[in-house]
Amino acid sequence: MNVTATRPAWILSAAIVCVLLGVGVGLGRGAEALAAVAGLIVLVAASRTQWISIGVFMAVTSLFGNVSVVGLGGLPDVTVTRLLTLWLVFLSVTRWGSEGATRDEGKKALIARLLVVICALYALGFLAAMKNTSFTTGLQLYLDQIVVPFALLFVAARADVDQQTVKRVLLVTIALGVVWSGIGIYEFVAGRSLFAPGGVLLWARESYSRVGGSFINPAALGTAIGISTVVVMGSRLVGGMRSYLRVAVVALCVIGLAVTLTRASWLAAAIGVLVVGLFMGMRGVVAWAGAGIAASGVGYVMLQFLGESALIQRLTGEGPVFNRIIVYVASLKLIADHFVLGVGLGMFAPAILPYMGPVGEVGASYGIGVFAAHNSILYAAAEIGVPGTLLLVLAWIVVTQRLLAGRRVSGRRTASVVGPAVVVIYVINAMFIDMWLTQNLNPLVYLLVGVMCAVSTDVALGDSPHDSSVPRAIVKGE
Repeated sequence: MNVTATRPAWILSAAIVCVLLGVGVGLGRGAEALAAVAGLIVLVAASRTQWISIGVFMAVTSLFGNVSVVGLGGLPDVTVTRLLTLWLVFLSVTRWGSEGATRDEGKKALIARLLVVICALYALGFLAAMKNTSFTTGLQLYLDQIVVPFALLFVAARADVDQQTVKRVLLVTIALGVVWSGIGIYEFVAGRSLFAPGGVLLWARESYSRVGGSFINPAALGTAIGISTVVVMGSRLVGGMRSYLRVAVVALCVIGLAVTLTRASWLAAAIGVLVVGLFMGMRGVVAWAGAGIAASGVGYVMLQFLGESALIQRLTGEGPVFNRIIVYVASLKLIADHFVLGVGLGMFAPAILPYMGPVGEVGASYGIGVFAAHNSILYAAAEIGVPGTLLLVLAWIVVTQRLLAGRRVSGRRTASVVGPAVVVIYVINAMFIDMWLTQNLNPLVYLLVGVMCAVSTDVALGDSPHDSSVPRAIVKGE
């Protein structure tokens, strides 16, 4: 090794590592310091390749995103998701480039619209955060619910991303779907959570237990697995998977979906698969057939495992429906009284109580203990106001237009087949759950959608400056 050729950056990095270890040992926190150094090494290594950086973010945040790294007293904690978001923003500015945003007119329009919408949403969201009775809680919610997801969407959408990078990110999504499904199945069989405090399944009932994995909320887990399922269905375009492996992954994801016992996620996944099939043409017919066979087989196994009575109880139970009727009507009344700025981030639960009342023959008692709107639009309108909610909806309309427009461009076909299906799954689930209350899900979805919006035919396949570790012969399939 030529010592004189050693880069100053490596000397600085080594010095930082030594300082971290020394401080940690000196404070009696050697294990934490070692973990921090290991994490730093992983991030530095992942920074060299764009798709690996994105994949590391998706994997780590989906499993440990809410973990607090450093507590700052009266200020928001430094969590894993917030820290890795800063890392991706840094990479986007310094390494990923954005030349495609100036050459691709469609992408240029997307970035301009998103910038206006996000800036306005940030402003209204900050005002809503200040209405929380706790300054720290308001800022925490502002960061997690508004700042982080839209920052990820924007930096991903403006980056130069080629088709090969998108395919690799989608393969990472498939691999994560296997992990999420495996965790859900384990929790269902074991009857305990791997991530909730004390291992308690928070959505357990006498006759059945709903699992949430690292997302805690079963609906959030169902949304994530549903997204992985449609990516698998579109993997005939992605490549890199043999048919028997594709069928096995679909079957595992269907089991993972089943054990969440979330009807909205089942419906969303079915419609998402339908969308992928329609966009894929004849290849979609094969995908439908495979998904139908896998779903039928898994459905029969689940029926035997769960028992007919428990499954029927979950499918036909009236309690959740009546709960939503009460809270929907109460939310509309609350929104009417706080139309412009809402009641403030995190203030829905205390604010909704006075509005609870009977709806027709449905007694108000069904609303007791329901402190969420069970609808993302109503929840957002109640907390940040109707104007802010319209901006939220507008952002998703702009993104969806970009994805659909790519169906006419061969270089963006993979993203434009899978992307709309991902949006469909997310939106359908959002109509029945409060996405702002889900743990670890939003950053994952916003980043994935942003990546699929970013790909442009102006970045030639295999010419990405961010994937130098892959030989051109491999990229071109030679």
